[in-house]
Amino acid sequence: MNEKLTFSNIIGKMLLVGITRKNNEGKFIAYEQHHGKICYADEHKGITIRNPQGKEFTIPPQLSNIHVAEPGIYEEETTGIIIENPDFISSWIINEPQK
Repeated sequence: MNEKLTFSNIIGKMLLVGITRKNNEGKFIAYEQHHGKICYADEHKGITIRNPQGKEFTIPPQLSNIHVAEPGIYEEETTGIIIENPDFISSWIINEPQK
């Protein structure tokens, strides 16, 4: 995809999301992955994907963190699910707040 990403032109595309969670000291807590077709994208409400089972997951509305995926086979490390040729990938690090 050579065109500039917009909230409207990513609708219907397959997105693979990886999230690393860290505690407030920066130590690893967990890693999770989600995949699905982008069913909603809005600059205020975020980017929502819907997996084949119908479960939805939303990430922040940050197009700069959506990247064209290299063609190939991707395996969700946490589930073993195989995703073939997703359109986009996105990685996030969530740092837990101080308690």
